[in-house]
Amino acid sequence: MSHRYVASYWLGDRNGLRDVSPFLIVFVLLSSVSVSVHPVRSFGTANHQLQVWFDSPQTNPTCESVVNPTSTSSYILPLAKGVAQPNLWGLNSATGSVEQCYGTNGLQTAIQLSAINSKVPYPLGYTEVIYGNNLDDQAVPSDGTDQIGFPSLLSAFDTVDLWATAKYAISTPAPTGMPYRLFYDLWLEQNPSSGKPPTSADFEVGITLAYTPLNFLEFPIPVWTLSNEPIIVNGQTETSKWNMYRSLMSGTPAPFYDFFLASPSQQPSGTISIRLQDFIDCFGRYLSSPESYLLNLFGQHSLSGYRLMGVELGTEFGGGVWELTESSNVKLNWEWTLASYSLSTTSSIINLVTSQAQSMQTSTSVGSAPPSFAISSPRIAHLRLLSLLPQAYNGKRPFTLGEYLVNRLQVTRISFD
Repeated sequence: MSHRYVASYWLGDRNGLRDVSPFLIVFVLLSSVSVSVHPVRSFGTANHQLQVWFDSPQTNPTCESVVNPTSTSSYILPLAKGVAQPNLWGLNSATGSVEQCYGTNGLQTAIQLSAINSKVPYPLGYTEVIYGNNLDDQAVPSDGTDQIGFPSLLSAFDTVDLWATAKYAISTPAPTGMPYRLFYDLWLEQNPSSGKPPTSADFEVGITLAYTPLNFLEFPIPVWTLSNEPIIVNGQTETSKWNMYRSLMSGTPAPFYDFFLASPSQQPSGTISIRLQDFIDCFGRYLSSPESYLLNLFGQHSLSGYRLMGVELGTEFGGGVWELTESSNVKLNWEWTLASYSLSTTSSIINLVTSQAQSMQTSTSVGSAPPSFAISSPRIAHLRLLSLLPQAYNGKRPFTLGEYLVNRLQVTRISFD
């Protein structure tokens, strides 16, 4: 038995053409493939959404867990790329288990804990997916490939779009008062060295997609705002606003700042695509502002020479007043799922988590049904443009997709469902 997957590419015209003629691309993959293209409008210019369906054999989920965990309890769960891990850094001890399973439903995390003894008022942990290097500049185990080159100089992202797309679902915790938040965790370090933890000259930057009411002990007041930021929510382009807070409870000497989605309203489930370097650039503008100069007591003013260690995505849970008043007396039961998760640049796609997709009929229901066809081949080959190109090419030979993207298009979103 096999399962059908869909990869979606949102292609936007670099030069602002209002109408890009539909084109057809042959994908030669390991198994049966269907390809379709149809126009999508966003940011006032013509875009195309390319969807590719392929079949993958069904496999039983692979699971790892810790029983009666402590802060040092750990495991490594390999994913399609990168790894998942529990990261229970704020937990002294507890009865119960934390389990993560990776299979046809994506990455599922189940937390069942009681008799919780924690490092009050810090969160209990950050169950996560990590790609690249961790905060101590140690490469995480994976398939041995790093398609971005972490730790990467921040200046490298001036010319390379770094997008992250996550499809997630977070259950209502029992008890319902337990705080949680789903966020990307980015470590920006000045002089990383293997085994060396972050210093007070480094920074931790979070980007929070979904959350319960903020822990005011950790995030008292916003210090900066990112407005009019284009993101994609459930396939629709949105103009978003984010409030950035400085945390009062960083787990390392590095100052911790976190962007929280203010609008559109955050939800416990959905699919969100964001351009990561926009948040890093905004944080850099904050550091050079008078507000930062005063708040940080005449400290750091530039991110020049800093490196992004890797990209982490996970849920932080517990902490704050809840932990002060309730955590030791409750039986915590909570789950969250990462159905799909990918990182992308203009030249590469890093598919970290995949899951079983809906049927092809459902997946092609955006707008009018686009044309599609299927092919089979035993090997991966390059992509070639087969039919109508924009008239700007004046009848030149067909371009490979790579050439076409370089000359006319940029990938504005990639997702795997």
